[in-house]
Amino acid sequence: MTGSFYLGVDSGGTKTEVVLLASDGSCVAQLIGGPIRLGVRASPKWIDLLAVLMDSAIKQAGLTREDIAFYGFGLCGVDFADELAMQRRTLFHGLNIDGEKAALVNDGIVALWGGSPKGQAAILQLGTAYTAAYRRSFGQETPFDHLNAGIVIDIRRRILTTVARMVDGRQPTSILKELIMQHFGFTDELLLLKRGVRNKLPLWELLTVIAPWKEAVEAGDPVSTAIVREAAEVYSADVLFLIGQTGAENADIVLGGGLLANGPEMLTELIKQKVLAEKTRVTIHKPLLSPGYGGAVMAAYYAGADYQALYERALAKQTSV
Repeated sequence: MTGSFYLGVDSGGTKTEVVLLASDGSCVAQLIGGPIRLGVRASPKWIDLLAVLMDSAIKQAGLTREDIAFYGFGLCGVDFADELAMQRRTLFHGLNIDGEKAALVNDGIVALWGGSPKGQAAILQLGTAYTAAYRRSFGQETPFDHLNAGIVIDIRRRILTTVARMVDGRQPTSILKELIMQHFGFTDELLLLKRGVRNKLPLWELLTVIAPWKEAVEAGDPVSTAIVREAAEVYSADVLFLIGQTGAENADIVLGGGLLANGPEMLTELIKQKVLAEKTRVTIHKPLLSPGYGGAVMAAYYAGADYQALYERALAKQTSV
């Protein structure tokens, strides 16, 4: 292969994505692995896992590390400016990468790079955790509440607390309770609550608890619909704030993450309606490219390449498949 190659990495709470883009926009490798979280120092465990994924992608493309023009890392745990120098040093040393050829940012930043090709843009991504970021211009991306300190509503928790209130009588019962019981495989309501408060409910069922909630919403359950409306109020307000941070009335807004993608469509539509009612010039859409792609495009930016052309070529090749 000839030309330049850019390797992007995104790691959140449930998975790590590695994408290798050629300068013509072709995705020459894409791999998914387990989650990697960066601490104050990059631990040997996470370094080894990441090295395996990266080298597997490079080998899959028929390349060597010498062919990579630049690396773009977006990792969970890149949260504090005073830790970044140590994180960069330990991560790049562990991976045997030249720090002059690599960028390390919060995972919300690469999600924004993948989500939108516009200079003034913001992303609200509801997945395993709340992820948001905004951009005033290319290279000036800023994570927003990446510490998850200002969360007003956690939908998964809201679903479970609603069921708990049904069990003890504070909330009128609805089909949501039965669907949640089936989802977790419980027949004893109190046992479900006890396991929940002791953090002993299975992780996968916790992550996918939006599925029975979606079913209840689509069945017209008023209790479940009330959660949708409550969440839409909170998240639309967050998006409106992010628009202000971009400094542009015509900002490009990305709504992403598994909770929105797999939850009730009503939630996404209500967020859009509420935002557009106040900001008529913005555009709102789902991510155009994945965060792993975003990491690779970001790498092209920091390498001084034509990153916008790379983005458009990558998008065109992906949509033509």
